[in-house]
Amino acid sequence: MSKLSAALFAEDVKIYFQPKICLFDNSIMNAEALIRWNDEELGYISPLEILDAAEQMDELDLLDNWVFEKVCQHMVEWKKETCSCKSISINLCEETISKPDFEFWASNIVNKYGVPPHFIDFEILESAILSDVDTTIEKISACQAKGFTFSLDDFGTGYSSLACLRKLPINNLKIDKSFIDNIEHDQQSRIMVGQIIDIGHGLGKTVIAEGVENKAQYLIVKSFGCDVVQGYYFSKPLPEKEFFDLLMNRDDKSLKL
Repeated sequence: MSKLSAALFAEDVKIYFQPKICLFDNSIMNAEALIRWNDEELGYISPLEILDAAEQMDELDLLDNWVFEKVCQHMVEWKKETCSCKSISINLCEETISKPDFEFWASNIVNKYGVPPHFIDFEILESAILSDVDTTIEKISACQAKGFTFSLDDFGTGYSSLACLRKLPINNLKIDKSFIDNIEHDQQSRIMVGQIIDIGHGLGKTVIAEGVENKAQYLIVKSFGCDVVQGYYFSKPLPEKEFFDLLMNRDDKSLKL
């Protein structure tokens, strides 16, 4: 058993949740599930290091499955406390998307825990699609027919993003953080973000700006008509208990900005 699989089995790896904020009413729209690992011997292990370890050990599929199941378990517990989030976003690697039985894999897990498919949003990278675009489109469409939603993550960094976006039946478009980082100082970044938002809306997608870290960035993307924002300006990724408390203690589920 690898050190990573042992850590997953022992639940030393934790799921954190970063809220996504709807700019229409400042409500907590949903959240992204993120992995965190503090090892007794190695100390803090970054998410990128976890993914590298999983790739080296051929355990990316195992990691995705573990995250998906843990998210479903948390959602079941939240429901018992009459508290729920509209949906949780789960990042999927290319190996998982490439499963021949991907649709059945996704359905089996939500059925196992009694979680409605529309509570799950899968975040995928363009690189996970390009190896077999037509087959991936079929898989996404089949899952959407069951109620799952899909987000295209890190949009704007791929070489054929616009061509892919036109064909892909995704629900949400996430603007890569690199475009947001200097948006308050760099005119080209502002132009690019504004154009991406317009393109997304023109294709009927919900547009999400990730990596919003200050008020200036928030006001700029809001002025462009962005639908949803995510980032440290609103909340860092939270341990499950803190995220649950945030949902429970905010009756209107909104942030006063």
